[in-house]
Amino acid sequence: TAFYRDSFALTGQLGMRAFWSLGGGIETPMAGSWAALDEAAGVGPPDGVLIGYGNGSGVGQAFWSPAGRPAFTSGASYSDGPAELAAMLRALLARPTGERPLVNFVSASIWTSSLDGLVDTLKPLESEGVRFLTPAEATACMPDPVDPTVDPEPGDCLPASEPTRSGLALISDTVAGEIKRVPTAIDLPVTVTATAEVGAGEAIDHQLDVTVDVDALATRILEDRVRPVVAASYGEELASSAWVELDFDQLVLRVPLAQGTSPSGSPAVVSTGLVTSARWVEGPATLEVDLGTLGADSRSPGVPGAATVNWQVQTESRPEAWVATLVPGPTTFDLAVTVGVTLGGVSVTGTASAPWACLSEETVLARTVVGAASAPPTTGTTVTSTTSTTSTTAPATTTTTRPLPDRAPTTTAATSSGPSTTTTTDSVVDPTGPPPLPVTSTTAGTGQGPVGQGSTTTTGPGRPPTPTSTSDPGDPGGRPRAAPAAAPASAVAASADYTG
Repeated sequence: TAFYRDSFALTGQLGMRAFWSLGGGIETPMAGSWAALDEAAGVGPPDGVLIGYGNGSGVGQAFWSPAGRPAFTSGASYSDGPAELAAMLRALLARPTGERPLVNFVSASIWTSSLDGLVDTLKPLESEGVRFLTPAEATACMPDPVDPTVDPEPGDCLPASEPTRSGLALISDTVAGEIKRVPTAIDLPVTVTATAEVGAGEAIDHQLDVTVDVDALATRILEDRVRPVVAASYGEELASSAWVELDFDQLVLRVPLAQGTSPSGSPAVVSTGLVTSARWVEGPATLEVDLGTLGADSRSPGVPGAATVNWQVQTESRPEAWVATLVPGPTTFDLAVTVGVTLGGVSVTGTASAPWACLSEETVLARTVVGAASAPPTTGTTVTSTTSTTSTTAPATTTTTRPLPDRAPTTTAATSSGPSTTTTTDSVVDPTGPPPLPVTSTTAGTGQGPVGQGSTTTTGPGRPPTPTSTSDPGDPGGRPRAAPAAAPASAVAASADYTG
């Protein structure tokens, strides 16, 4: 910072408004050394910054520093002379207008160039359409700055806090800036299957399958993000030597339980190539699948890992049928991203580490239809009659006594939940005589109660209880009737991709 402060004060006194930095650390908008440069400059000069010896591609970068200073990296390399510079500019002229940079900076070194040689070789290009600008004129041509950050989409991941840097600052600062500025999609293909339909209060079985290929992710980050940045700043030769290492820890997938369900038992896990565990957590109830510690190196790809998790939840009883729906929860992990290059036969690396969080996918993992609960017993003076052709349970017996004025109170018991046929007869109470006989109705049940349930008789106040039989009244021998076998549960699967 002191070097920058003294340099900017002297160049300001000389009326120089541009600064050419031969050192590293400011080759990209997210590079870490911009903080020191912008702090030292404040609101004074430089108005523009020229950067480095160049990448040798012929095309440099033009961008704004974090504090809003125009900056240009050179398209020429340290060893390029007048002939090489002229060839680079003619190659740009041959491009369609929309593919040319608005301003292109090419640096020239005194070790390979002379002022006379530059003028003699480059001046003829003016007649071919090239305009040569001073640094001040170049900065005036820059369009207004654009916010370089990218808004995350569902499945994208970003550091949840400022990354910790280690290794060569020239690399680690750039890595940290890149992962903060541009979201990273972490691809975790997840499929969840669930029982398609259950009765009220019954359990739902689930299975989650996930494939984890962090080596493919390391290769994608290298090809799509690391090498382009290195090439733009330092050239293709150095970019070709680059590699990426990823170190994951506590990579956790989450599946919040559907409303109206609660955990039942413990999740079971089977995995290949992963050390995986699963657990229930509260607030709200959620299944967490911890895929453990994972590593990847783009120089030596490995084999993808896989895990399967099975669990069960209990449903609540509701008067109407409803749907239990599973959606993905947030994915979190700790991740260290290391980038390395080979420079002069020596490997140099930089690392940025941080806790990460991913924006949940807006999708449905699985659905289960939960049937309506059995209708509760009813008491009153309303008499109804319904019939059903789908009844499969044996008939049950219901006894009802309904009061008229000055007559016995009504009692009802052991009604079936399904469609039924009911007959009710009034009985008059004679205070001096014996209690009235109950009026019996037969109900064909299709409800949720046990199949083969026998007859039940309920008495009114002051009457002795009538014995209850657990035999099937429809069986003359009084033998219990076996329950029909339960229909097999079917399963439905939906897939989602936890991308990030």
